[in-house]
Amino acid sequence: MKIHEYNEMMGYLTRPGRVGFKRGTPRLPVTTREQEIANLQYGKNIEDLTISQRTDVRKRIRLGKVDNITFEQYLEDYKGMANDPDYKPKYVKANVGTGMSAQQLRARTEAKKTIEGFESKFQKNVSRRKRIKAKAALEADPEKKQIEMAKKAERRRGRRVSKLADKSKLSFNEKLLNFEQSLITRQLNDKIKANPNIILKNKKLMNNLSTTVDLDGNIIKSKPTIYELEKRGLFEIEHQRDVRKAGAMKDFPYNRNLILGPHNRSGGFKDMAEKFIKKNPDPNNLKVKNIIEKAKELKITLQPEVPAGTFKTKGIGYKQPSSATGKFIEYAKFNLPELVDNKIGMTGYKGDKTMLEKGLKATRNIMPVTGKINLSSLSKLTGASEPELSNFSKAVREIQSKVGSTPVDDFMKLGIAQSKDIGNFVKKYGLGAGKIALKGIVIASPVFAGMEVMEASEKFKKGESAGQIVADIAGNWIVPGIGETYDAMEKNKLMKNIARPEELEALDKYNRYRSGQKMAEGAIELGEEEAAAQQMSENVNTPEEQLNLFKLLEKGEAADFYNKQSLAAERAARPLPQIKDYLDDLLKENND
Repeated sequence: MKIHEYNEMMGYLTRPGRVGFKRGTPRLPVTTREQEIANLQYGKNIEDLTISQRTDVRKRIRLGKVDNITFEQYLEDYKGMANDPDYKPKYVKANVGTGMSAQQLRARTEAKKTIEGFESKFQKNVSRRKRIKAKAALEADPEKKQIEMAKKAERRRGRRVSKLADKSKLSFNEKLLNFEQSLITRQLNDKIKANPNIILKNKKLMNNLSTTVDLDGNIIKSKPTIYELEKRGLFEIEHQRDVRKAGAMKDFPYNRNLILGPHNRSGGFKDMAEKFIKKNPDPNNLKVKNIIEKAKELKITLQPEVPAGTFKTKGIGYKQPSSATGKFIEYAKFNLPELVDNKIGMTGYKGDKTMLEKGLKATRNIMPVTGKINLSSLSKLTGASEPELSNFSKAVREIQSKVGSTPVDDFMKLGIAQSKDIGNFVKKYGLGAGKIALKGIVIASPVFAGMEVMEASEKFKKGESAGQIVADIAGNWIVPGIGETYDAMEKNKLMKNIARPEELEALDKYNRYRSGQKMAEGAIELGEEEAAAQQMSENVNTPEEQLNLFKLLEKGEAADFYNKQSLAAERAARPLPQIKDYLDDLLKENND
């Protein structure tokens, strides 16, 4: 529109003699009840409300859905929930299907403004009350409790299996360190259980326990959930690299640290700090820096899941002392020095130490070298001279006496690190030659002791394959676990021969998943864990594939049983060979 056209239009609209604009619809009269509800919901007169707010007031009155709880009552509840995880709210309820009323929204907004870390504290209270309610519901329904307990046991069994995979690789000394760490934790907790006031009346400690991190990365104070001190104590063993994460060596003594329970639980300092850093993996972020400094102050080591190379080291915050048991004692002294005396650890152990050592050593070891080693044969196989092999053998004996049960690969890594003779041998002739020499030295020992011969004879009669018998012996004396590996490989071959296409596809997918698991367990270099995790996530069997795999396993078991029965019948029809000579020949074949 041009200016002169606009002026003409306005001249017409404001011409003399025009009566004026028609008045709109007059406002409805305000009732006493409407004014009362407007004040209750919004804290204002109804004339000061917006059209949508006035409509909401009248709609609630018409439908009979007026919330009669006041803003002040809701605010009181929110403050109580933020200040105490055990507080039971009188007015705040789950708004399922209805939504919050205006005064409840106002109260929650006010609580966020005035209470530090309100959302984190509020959710902590809600989560705790949900757990208590769920527990009570299970107690009231024995059938449902049975199902849930079975699920819980299965989860616990999975974690235990993961830890046992690590424990099979622990040396005797590492098992002893793990035991002493657990013993120190128990000794400290026994003193707390006997006198919970050691904790409850320690203001400095209670202040430290209340330290956590909110969802926005701010360091806040929140009342710690300390309960059943007389039953549980306060100290716990935490895994710096969490047992739920991929990879091996999680239950080694160097990955286990002492920590105060409230810091280690869901919503505690360690949990919330690692979650925030995982979402904000930036070492220059001011909040991340503050969290790391606070972790140093509390003597807590964090290991969040962040991209490789984000921080200089995987563990950030407090740097743990090198001593596996000394770090437990130092942490206890920092928090509760009155609990640490000269009887802490093994010095205060009242049990039978001889029996303890026997129990910890009860594992399959690489058998000590007692037989005569055929250096001439080993020299031809490896290219090394006999004096070099003799020095290599002495170094093996020294290390084997210290570490006990150790897989060949791990033994070689340890040998290279601790012995010049082994290190120089591998450098000159290669790792493969080192493994051949190690196996030759071990096989030189009297492998076919009485019990081993008897066990092998029984397997021969039952129809076990020759390869499986050899693999089991190798597993007993040379490489722990090789027998199980051979069995799995043979069954894998068998199943591939009898599988339908969809079953074979499910089996291949499962094998790729297991390969990812093995990769994760042996991950050393940066990025290996991530690659393994990706391979596992891409090869998870669907429910349909799991059913196909189960059917295939059933067929495989049946076929394996039939094959063994057939072989057992065939062997029974001919004279039983001298089992020792037979096994000697098999081992020779296997080594060749």
